[in-house]
Parts: sequence; C-alpha cells; structure tokens
Amino acid sequence: MTEQDIRQALRALNLPGKVVCLHSSLRSFGEIAGGAITLVRAFLDEACTILVPTFSSVFEVAPPPHLQFERNGWNYSATFASNRSSERVFTPEVLDVDRSMGVIPATALSWTNHIRGNHPLDSFTAVGPQAAKFIGGQSPSDAYAPLAALARMKGFVPHCGVETCERCNDAVKGGPIVDR
Repeated sequence: MTEQDIRQALRALNLPGKVVCLHSSLRSFGEIAGGAITLVRAFLDEACTILVPTFSSVFEVAPPPHLQFERNGWNYSATFASNRSSERVFTPEVLDVDRSMGVIPATALSWTNHIRGNHPLDSFTAVGPQAAKFIGGQSPSDAYAPLAALARMKGFVPHCGVETCERCNDAVKGGPIVDR
C-alpha cells in the first residue's frame, strides 16, 4: 500500500479536511511503504487533523499507603515499583507513550508541530490544522476533553484493526462520532 492508496481511500470515505481520531493498528493496514510515517503524512496531505491516544503509564504514582486497600485485586508493589525510583514529571513536551498504544500514536507524537494534551496518564496528541482546538481543553481533571471536542465537531473514529476502547466510548457518552 502506498501513500496514494491511503489518500484515495480517505477521499472515498469523504474524510479530507475532517478531524479523525485514529484508533488503529498499523498491522491492520497490511504492508505500507514507509510505515506509520506514510500513514500520518497521507492524512495530513488530505488536510485532516489527526487525534491519537498517547497514554503514558510511566508517570503513574502509587497512592498513599492509607489508600492502598487490601484484597482488591491490585498488587501495588508490582505495579508501581518501577515508577517509585523515577522523579520524572509529566509535561506535554515529553515523548513517552506506552508501547501498547502502537506505532501510529508514537509517530504522531514525534511529528513536528504536534500538540499533546496535559494529562499525565491519558493524554491525547493532535497533528494538523485544527490540533489546538482538540487538545487545549485537556487537563488533569478532564482527561477526555479531546474526545468531547471531537464529538461536538462531528469527528470520525475509524477503528482499523482494533476494538472499540471502552474508556473512549464512556468519554463521549454516545456523541455523534461515526465509526467507519
């Protein structure tokens, strides 16, 4: 698959110029010449704004001992052991993203002029002409503001090779996001 193939598909779906929350697996596209860079570039060349989840559990912090409840199915020492020694602090400028997010979000996060939201665990990143409109509202107290903005602006969420994210569905609460 080439960049031209992707652009042709975007035109067939009437997505040029639209905002797209790309919740996808690169493998689901088959072989793409140039990989994730080609995919992101194709969307941008069609004047799309791409919104991707760029969650980063490396910034998790263990709750204080009095809030670590026994027998709740959570192993606090195993989950937070690697983060306890870290004194790193999240800012939207960091490029950390969980490996499970995939290569497409990691590529968007490394793109020049990307905008990353201000949430230490569940940030979103946007690239494209309308990026600031979707990321500006994200804060530690409003993790899913980018999805709410996407719903208000009638954006699209193509699930390409991934299942629907329950956190994302809950965040938009039945908004007008079209799943293609």
